[in-house]
Amino acid sequence: MQDTQDTVERLGLWRTQGAYGIGEAHRLTGVPPNSIKRWLQDYPANIADLKPPWQDGMGPKFTNLTCLSFLELVEILIAGKIRAAQKTAYREVREYHDALAAEWNTQFSFAHKNLLTHKERLPEPVGKVLAQLDYEDGFASRWCPLGKDGPLALDPKRAGGQPAIKDRRLRVEALRGYFAAGESLETLASDFDLAPWEVEAALRYAFLTAI
Repeated sequence: MQDTQDTVERLGLWRTQGAYGIGEAHRLTGVPPNSIKRWLQDYPANIADLKPPWQDGMGPKFTNLTCLSFLELVEILIAGKIRAAQKTAYREVREYHDALAAEWNTQFSFAHKNLLTHKERLPEPVGKVLAQLDYEDGFASRWCPLGKDGPLALDPKRAGGQPAIKDRRLRVEALRGYFAAGESLETLASDFDLAPWEVEAALRYAFLTAI
Protein backbone atom coordinates (compact mmCIF):
# COMPACT_ATOMS: atom_id res chain seq x y z
CA MET A 1 0.00 0.00 0.00
CA GLN A 2 1.31 3.46 -0.85
CA ASP A 3 2.16 5.91 1.89
CA THR A 4 -0.87 7.84 3.08
CA GLN A 5 -1.09 11.50 3.94
CA ASP A 6 -3.33 11.18 6.98
CA THR A 7 -2.28 13.86 9.45
CA VAL A 8 -4.03 15.84 12.15
CA GLU A 9 -3.70 18.88 9.89
CA ARG A 10 -5.49 17.05 7.07
CA LEU A 11 -8.19 15.36 9.10
CA GLY A 12 -8.59 17.68 12.08
CA LEU A 13 -7.88 16.88 15.71
CA TRP A 14 -11.60 17.19 16.42
CA ARG A 15 -12.30 13.94 14.57
CA THR A 16 -9.03 12.09 15.18
CA GLN A 17 -8.71 12.48 18.94
CA GLY A 18 -10.04 9.72 21.18
CA ALA A 19 -13.62 10.15 22.31
CA TYR A 20 -15.27 6.72 22.66
CA GLY A 21 -14.52 3.66 24.76
CA ILE A 22 -14.90 0.16 23.36
CA GLY A 23 -18.15 -0.49 25.23
CA GLU A 24 -19.57 2.83 24.13
CA ALA A 25 -18.66 2.13 20.50
CA HIS A 26 -20.38 -1.25 20.80
CA ARG A 27 -23.59 0.34 22.07
CA LEU A 28 -23.60 3.00 19.35
CA THR A 29 -22.71 0.78 16.39
CA GLY A 30 -23.92 -2.65 17.45
CA VAL A 31 -20.54 -4.17 16.53
CA PRO A 32 -19.23 -6.72 19.10
CA PRO A 33 -16.36 -5.45 21.29
CA ASN A 34 -13.94 -8.14 20.10
CA SER A 35 -14.61 -7.19 16.48
CA ILE A 36 -13.98 -3.54 17.33
CA LYS A 37 -10.65 -4.38 18.93
CA ARG A 38 -9.63 -6.52 15.98
CA TRP A 39 -10.48 -3.76 13.53
CA LEU A 40 -8.45 -1.20 15.48
CA GLN A 41 -5.47 -3.52 15.76
CA ASP A 42 -5.23 -3.70 11.97
CA TYR A 43 -4.63 0.02 11.59
CA PRO A 44 -0.97 0.88 10.98
CA ALA A 45 1.03 2.38 13.85
CA ASN A 46 0.89 5.90 12.41
CA ILE A 47 -2.89 5.99 12.88
CA ALA A 48 -2.50 5.57 16.64
CA ASP A 49 -0.05 8.47 16.54
CA LEU A 50 -2.81 10.79 15.31
CA LYS A 51 -4.31 10.98 18.78
CA PRO A 52 -2.75 11.19 22.24
CA PRO A 53 -3.11 8.28 24.68
CA TRP A 54 -6.19 8.44 26.86
CA GLN A 55 -5.63 9.12 30.55
CA ASP A 56 -8.10 9.03 33.41
CA GLY A 57 -5.82 10.36 36.13
CA MET A 58 -5.95 7.05 37.98
CA GLY A 59 -2.74 5.40 36.83
CA PRO A 60 -0.92 4.53 33.63
CA LYS A 61 -2.14 5.63 30.22
CA PHE A 62 -4.67 3.49 28.46
CA THR A 63 -3.61 2.08 25.13
CA ASN A 64 -4.87 3.90 22.06
CA LEU A 65 -7.07 0.90 21.34
CA THR A 66 -9.33 1.81 24.24
CA CYS A 67 -10.06 5.25 22.84
CA LEU A 68 -11.71 5.53 19.44
CA SER A 69 -11.83 8.67 17.37
CA PHE A 70 -14.93 9.79 15.49
CA LEU A 71 -13.44 8.58 12.19
CA GLU A 72 -12.72 5.16 13.71
CA LEU A 73 -16.28 4.98 15.03
CA VAL A 74 -17.67 5.67 11.55
CA GLU A 75 -15.40 3.05 9.99
CA ILE A 76 -16.41 0.43 12.52
CA LEU A 77 -20.08 1.26 11.97
CA ILE A 78 -19.77 0.75 8.21
CA ALA A 79 -17.51 -2.30 8.46
CA GLY A 80 -20.02 -3.91 10.82
CA LYS A 81 -22.92 -3.21 8.45
CA ILE A 82 -21.04 -4.70 5.49
CA ARG A 83 -20.05 -7.81 7.40
CA ALA A 84 -23.53 -8.40 8.81
CA ALA A 85 -25.36 -7.80 5.52
CA GLN A 86 -23.03 -9.89 3.35
CA LYS A 87 -22.35 -12.48 6.06
CA THR A 88 -18.75 -12.30 4.95
CA ALA A 89 -15.48 -12.91 6.76
CA TYR A 90 -13.88 -10.10 8.66
CA ARG A 91 -10.76 -10.43 6.49
CA GLU A 92 -12.71 -9.79 3.29
CA VAL A 93 -14.15 -6.57 4.69
CA ARG A 94 -10.66 -5.44 5.73
CA GLU A 95 -9.25 -6.26 2.29
CA TYR A 96 -11.99 -4.20 0.63
CA HIS A 97 -11.29 -1.32 3.02
CA ASP A 98 -7.54 -1.46 2.42
CA ALA A 99 -7.91 -1.57 -1.35
CA LEU A 100 -9.96 1.64 -1.23
CA ALA A 101 -7.46 3.13 1.23
CA ALA A 102 -4.64 2.58 -1.25
CA GLU A 103 -6.69 4.06 -4.10
CA TRP A 104 -7.75 7.15 -2.15
CA ASN A 105 -4.50 7.69 -0.22
CA THR A 106 -6.04 7.45 3.23
CA GLN A 107 -6.37 4.86 5.98
CA PHE A 108 -9.95 6.01 6.63
CA SER A 109 -11.53 4.87 3.39
CA PHE A 110 -14.84 3.86 5.00
CA ALA A 111 -15.14 7.39 6.41
CA HIS A 112 -14.19 9.01 3.07
CA LYS A 113 -16.77 10.77 0.94
CA ASN A 114 -15.66 8.73 -2.08
CA LEU A 115 -17.45 5.74 -0.55
CA LEU A 116 -20.68 7.36 -1.76
CA THR A 117 -19.62 6.47 -5.31
CA HIS A 118 -19.76 2.79 -4.28
CA LYS A 119 -23.22 3.11 -2.76
CA GLU A 120 -24.98 1.05 -5.44
CA ARG A 121 -22.53 -1.83 -4.92
CA LEU A 122 -22.92 -1.89 -1.15
CA PRO A 123 -25.67 -3.58 0.91
CA GLU A 124 -28.78 -1.54 1.63
CA PRO A 125 -27.97 -1.11 5.37
CA VAL A 126 -24.66 0.51 4.40
CA GLY A 127 -26.39 2.88 2.02
CA LYS A 128 -28.74 3.86 4.83
CA VAL A 129 -25.79 4.73 7.08
CA LEU A 130 -24.07 6.70 4.32
CA ALA A 131 -27.24 8.77 3.96
CA GLN A 132 -26.95 9.66 7.66
CA LEU A 133 -23.44 11.12 7.36
CA ASP A 134 -22.31 14.67 6.70
CA TYR A 135 -18.85 15.33 5.28
CA GLU A 136 -16.25 18.06 5.59
CA ASP A 137 -13.03 18.22 3.57
CA GLY A 138 -13.78 14.80 2.15
CA PHE A 139 -14.28 12.91 5.43
CA ALA A 140 -17.23 12.16 7.71
CA SER A 141 -17.88 15.06 10.05
CA ARG A 142 -21.25 14.21 11.62
CA TRP A 143 -23.49 11.17 12.01
CA CYS A 144 -27.26 11.59 12.33
CA PRO A 145 -28.35 8.12 13.55
CA LEU A 146 -32.07 8.84 13.10
CA GLY A 147 -31.55 10.34 9.64
CA LYS A 148 -30.76 13.88 8.60
CA ASP A 149 -34.36 14.90 9.25
CA GLY A 150 -34.12 13.54 12.79
CA PRO A 151 -33.25 15.62 15.86
CA LEU A 152 -30.03 13.84 16.90
CA ALA A 153 -26.39 13.92 15.84
CA LEU A 154 -23.01 12.65 16.91
CA ASP A 155 -20.93 15.71 16.07
CA PRO A 156 -17.26 15.70 17.17
CA LYS A 157 -17.38 19.50 17.30
CA ARG A 158 -20.18 19.52 19.85
CA ALA A 159 -20.92 17.69 23.10
CA GLY A 160 -17.69 15.73 22.84
CA GLY A 161 -19.08 13.76 19.90
CA GLN A 162 -21.74 12.17 22.10
CA PRO A 163 -25.35 11.72 20.93
CA ALA A 164 -26.97 15.11 21.33
CA ILE A 165 -29.68 17.36 19.97
CA LYS A 166 -28.52 18.44 16.52
CA ASP A 167 -26.52 21.69 16.43
CA ARG A 168 -26.69 21.96 20.23
CA ARG A 169 -24.69 20.70 23.19
CA LEU A 170 -27.69 19.09 24.87
CA ARG A 171 -26.76 15.44 25.25
CA VAL A 172 -29.29 12.66 24.95
CA GLU A 173 -27.87 11.28 28.19
CA ALA A 174 -28.91 14.47 30.01
CA LEU A 175 -32.47 14.28 28.71
CA ARG A 176 -32.68 10.64 29.75
CA GLY A 177 -31.45 11.56 33.23
CA TYR A 178 -34.07 14.27 33.66
CA PHE A 179 -36.80 11.93 32.41
CA ALA A 180 -35.67 9.17 34.78
CA ALA A 181 -35.79 11.70 37.64
CA GLY A 182 -39.47 12.32 36.96
CA GLU A 183 -39.59 15.19 34.47
CA SER A 184 -42.36 14.76 31.91
CA LEU A 185 -41.79 14.77 28.18
CA GLU A 186 -43.81 17.97 27.88
CA THR A 187 -41.79 19.70 30.60
CA LEU A 188 -38.51 18.75 28.96
CA ALA A 189 -39.76 20.01 25.61
CA SER A 190 -40.72 23.34 27.17
CA ASP A 191 -37.58 23.74 29.28
CA PHE A 192 -35.20 23.04 26.40
CA ASP A 193 -37.22 24.68 23.61
CA LEU A 194 -37.78 21.43 21.77
CA ALA A 195 -40.77 19.88 20.07
CA PRO A 196 -42.27 16.98 22.04
CA TRP A 197 -41.49 14.60 19.16
CA GLU A 198 -37.81 15.59 19.37
CA VAL A 199 -37.68 14.76 23.07
CA GLU A 200 -39.50 11.47 22.48
CA ALA A 201 -37.09 10.52 19.66
CA ALA A 202 -34.09 11.36 21.86
CA LEU A 203 -35.43 9.28 24.74
CA ARG A 204 -36.22 6.31 22.50
CA TYR A 205 -32.70 6.43 21.12
CA ALA A 206 -31.22 6.70 24.62
CA PHE A 207 -33.05 3.64 25.85
CA LEU A 208 -32.37 1.73 22.62
CA THR A 209 -28.62 2.27 22.91
CA ALA A 210 -28.65 2.06 26.73
CA ILE A 211 -26.83 5.37 27.07
